[in-house]
Parts: sequence; structure tokens; C-alpha cells
Amino acid sequence: MNAVETTSASNSSPMTDSSASHETTVRGLLSRVYGARGGSTDGPFISAGMSVTELVQLYGLVRKEGCRDVLEVGMSSGTSSVVICAALDANGGGQLTSVDPFQSDPAHAGNSGMQAVGRAGFTHLHRLVEEPDYTALPALVGAGLKYDLVFVDGWHSFDYTFVDLFYADLLLRDGGIVAVHDTTAAPVHKALRFFECHKPYERLSPPLMVELPGLQARVRRRVKTMFSGRDARREARARREEWRMLAAYRKTASTQLAEDALQNF
Repeated sequence: MNAVETTSASNSSPMTDSSASHETTVRGLLSRVYGARGGSTDGPFISAGMSVTELVQLYGLVRKEGCRDVLEVGMSSGTSSVVICAALDANGGGQLTSVDPFQSDPAHAGNSGMQAVGRAGFTHLHRLVEEPDYTALPALVGAGLKYDLVFVDGWHSFDYTFVDLFYADLLLRDGGIVAVHDTTAAPVHKALRFFECHKPYERLSPPLMVELPGLQARVRRRVKTMFSGRDARREARARREEWRMLAAYRKTASTQLAEDALQNF
């Protein structure tokens, strides 16, 4: 099992009484769009797709926040897209903008994400921007657009993730949510550590978990967590079982980092 990187005090999960109904909705949707396996597993059920557990959390974030305008970086097979659109539909409408330069490329997604959105019946709620993130996101900022939630699931190198988070911060309204997938990947984890240390955001998910090489390192971290108290054990369990590779943060203010502000991260 991956080990837990504890960062700051955990906040409660965004889903409470309605979590069971959210799960039922998401599983039913995935079964209808992707086939029976989408509703019968907790893990990834399709290549380049998120796990059902993570998708339930993402759906809950959009629903609880009453989001109407959502941006995602990375669409691929569309698992996150159909779930976000379903949540927007349940909220009374809105639009999901997906930035994906390879959506129609037969060597990559081959329009699988767009086809999934169509099968789900949410084409009217969706807009595709088929450009790289480093050109699409600045254009959205230049257009003065603001979003209730930005979901980052693009290329998982440190530099691309850092760029996505930089523009997500500019594109989010105060009080909006940024969610990030594949946070166990070391480059994504490192970018998020900078984000946590330098930006005014409230973490909504459990502490980050990073994939550690070697069994001994993972065992040492697990033992450390066991002796860190009940809260640490509860947070680690929530990370492993409920959030997995997904993290979420609420923007509390719009600020520009000072030129000399740099903490260890």
C-alpha cells in the first residue's frame, strides 16, 4: 500500500448524508455509459479512467458546491467528464469545458471521451477546447472567465501540473474548488506541496499520499502512521479507501505570491 504524506490538519469530507445516493447515481451512470463493470468495481474500470470511488467523490464535490461552470484539464476516455456533467445536470444545468489537445487523435483518445458524453446525453452541457493546456488556459484567463471548480488531470510531469495549478488559481472564483487527480505520482505530489505551502487554499480532502519506492519505505511509513494517533490513522484510511489519488482544495482568497516568498516544500 502507498504511504501517507501528512501535510496539514485534515478537513471533513465534502460528502455527508447524501454520499450513498451519490454512489448509486454514479454507478448507474457508469454502467449505462461504459458497461456493467463501471457499476460493479471500486477501482479503475476502463483504460485511462478514474476509479469509481474517486468519481463518486468528484460528483459529490460538484453537487455540494452547486457548481454551474466547471473546467477540466485532460478528458481522455471521459469518465470524469460524464460524472461532472451529470452533477451539473442535477444542479440545474451549466457547462463543463474540457481542455484536451488529443481528444480526436486516433493514436490517443480517438474521441472516446466525446462519445461517452454523447452516450450519457450531456452534449448540451459540454464544450471541448482541443488545444494544449499552456495555450488554452491563458486564453481563458484573457477572456475573463471564472469557474466554480477546476479539475486538473492532464500530463503528470511537475512542470505541466505546476502550470495547470497556476492557471487554475487565476481561473477560480474566490470560494471555488480545485481538484487534482493522480496525486500519488511524485511530480504531481511535489507540485501540490508547493501549492499547499504558498497559496491560500483550504484542503478538503485527507493529507496527500505519495507513492514510495520499495516495501521497506512503505512499511516504515505505515508504522509511523499507526503510532501517530487516531486522527492520523483515520485520515490515512480515508485517503486509501475513499479519496485514493484525488485531492481537493477551496480557494479562500485571490493573492499574488511575493517575489521573495519561498518555503521548503
